[in-house]
Amino acid sequence: FFRADLSTIENLYRSRGYLDVDFVRRSYSLDDDGALHIRLKIDSGARWTVSHVRAQFDGQDTLLASILRSRLRVAPDDVFRYGNVIDDERELLIWLNSEGFAHAQVHNQVDLDSRRQQAAVSYAVTTGKRMYFGALTIEQSNLQTRRSLLDQQFAFAEGQLYDPEKLRRTRNNLSRTGLFRSVTLATPATAPEDSVQPVVLRLQERKFVQLRSRLFVNNSEPGVSGRVQHTNFLGRGNQIGADASL
Repeated sequence: FFRADLSTIENLYRSRGYLDVDFVRRSYSLDDDGALHIRLKIDSGARWTVSHVRAQFDGQDTLLASILRSRLRVAPDDVFRYGNVIDDERELLIWLNSEGFAHAQVHNQVDLDSRRQQAAVSYAVTTGKRMYFGALTIEQSNLQTRRSLLDQQFAFAEGQLYDPEKLRRTRNNLSRTGLFRSVTLATPATAPEDSVQPVVLRLQERKFVQLRSRLFVNNSEPGVSGRVQHTNFLGRGNQIGADASL
């Protein structure tokens, strides 16, 4: 536990730009009650800064490259925090996906100069082609739920600009119906020259017929009760059931 605490302290300093942090002294003492006291002397070192930021964009026009550069938060002379570099990488990818670049890739590289306590940050961005939603394929045999009910839950349509947020909303809409045990939306890889992104929907339906029974004894006589219920009647998501008792 103590070693884990030391690592936590060290990571805390590093996350604030003190990459040369060091524990220069550790002392331990016991008091009269047998409690252990730990004292640490920490040398944080100088705070590291960002020397420069480079961004390389493959296969994109000047306007898009300018927009991507403007979205970077890491800037020269800032305190170096690797967490900010990761945030920039993630935000660039999210923005590119929302603009239709379904197969975009963003990678960062950090070169450390321990003599100057500086870090050079580079981003390599490959956007690929802007994609549009293609045909939707449902991989489920003997599907009881009607296609018309599924269509009501889709947040995208064929020919629209690709947006992963619409896939997320579609998955949530289908899950909220309560008709499926699992909902998966996949976007298979396409040919480099293709700009149509097909979507594959994989569904696992729940058991729609539910049977319940209960045996009981009251003050005068025993009895039994039961219920049968169908939670997806005629594939429309409607519930129908019957109760009986003896």
